[in-house]
Amino acid sequence: MRFKAQALCLLMSCASAAGYQVYTALPYMPTDAAQNASLWKGVAAKSQGLNLNTSDTQAAKRNSPETWKATVSTYQKARTRGMIAIPRTSWNFGKSTKKGTLEDRLAKQFKQENKLDAEIRWVMLYGSQPGEDRSKDAYGYTRQEIQRARVWLDKLEKGGHSPVRLCWNVRNSSKDEKDKCEDPNVDAVLIEGSPEKWYDNKGKRQEFLKWVTTNPKTRTKPLIFQVPFNRSPGEEDIFHELRRFVWWISSDCMMGSAELLRRNDVIILPITYNAKVPFLPETNEAGNRYQNTLAGAALSLIEQRPFFEGRTGWTLGAQNLKDRKRIAK
Repeated sequence: MRFKAQALCLLMSCASAAGYQVYTALPYMPTDAAQNASLWKGVAAKSQGLNLNTSDTQAAKRNSPETWKATVSTYQKARTRGMIAIPRTSWNFGKSTKKGTLEDRLAKQFKQENKLDAEIRWVMLYGSQPGEDRSKDAYGYTRQEIQRARVWLDKLEKGGHSPVRLCWNVRNSSKDEKDKCEDPNVDAVLIEGSPEKWYDNKGKRQEFLKWVTTNPKTRTKPLIFQVPFNRSPGEEDIFHELRRFVWWISSDCMMGSAELLRRNDVIILPITYNAKVPFLPETNEAGNRYQNTLAGAALSLIEQRPFFEGRTGWTLGAQNLKDRKRIAK
């Protein structure tokens, strides 16, 4: 027992060392999450940032402004590093002139700080279709529109707000996407894609990752991996698949080393857009086994960070990725 206690202590202290960060996300958080804070207290305390997307349209019981705020307030650190999204079709586009300007949309989104008891530190921009309808033409941002967003944020900061990073959401390796990432007004790059899309190289994500981490204009920008999971635990082992993906980044199939994961400006952000995917509990009742949930998977990445970064003598292999024991052997 003494050895286990020492091992756990070492694991927790190493987990605080510099290296990749783990953020979590609000979509489809249960309405009683704050009331059941003991079921995800590890993630609430250790998550380093939070996607503030309050989507839960498919949920049988939807959150209210009060339950969203209570959930966000449970986060100790993450709520001070919030992220919001401004898809291009969320403000005037084409012949649609009733949604207001980009500046109107930014002002509206930043009102979430009071509504959610959070602080926004990231603004994510991306091209989108009206109503997220994939059958419709997509509208993208121009360089001038990106600059407008940066000017608005700079004025906000001059008014006393903490610095806000402008982030571009990439979904393929096209020249236009690369140009957006090189834009000096873009502070960070977010790459979205499920593990399967990465393994199958959809949108040439693998080529893009190698490009963005070596290109002189982008290689020092913060890099966020937003990883969606949209199948139920009965259909997908969320715990295993998230861990496998992070391990794969360092494997010979992708980057060939754990150097990228040792950067403290690299962020892993698991998310869901489906009511079937559970967020909690993070561990079993005894607290010694992670659960097959978003919180369980995220907590394991936080607490076992030194293993994924290759900072210990213990080798993380494919056979260990499914192991839900909280104290690694």
